[in-house]
Amino acid sequence: MMTGWRDCHFTAKGVDFFRVAFHDDQNIRHQRPGIQFWQAEVTRQKLLNDSDNAIKDWRIELTLGIISDENKAALILWMNYINVLKSLDLTGVSDEATFTAIRWPALPQ
Repeated sequence: MMTGWRDCHFTAKGVDFFRVAFHDDQNIRHQRPGIQFWQAEVTRQKLLNDSDNAIKDWRIELTLGIISDENKAALILWMNYINVLKSLDLTGVSDEATFTAIRWPALPQ
């Protein structure tokens, strides 16, 4: 039997799906992300998928060495946008107020 606190996280792709805290082998509390957290993750994934579709031709052009300077500049803007999306910390999204307070980055122009 362990004594003291233990905190167990069950994750996939870095997202806590289920969290349980134990004290002296007794389940003290558990927490699952709320619906707004999942809405935020779905929104982020949709924006990432849309971004990937927007830049897929430019990636091929870049690989082939035939990308124009204009398209290369646009690709860089989109990659910066993608990196900002990926770095958004959505762990604090727990209700409607925190969901609507998310500052999504602006689409590249």
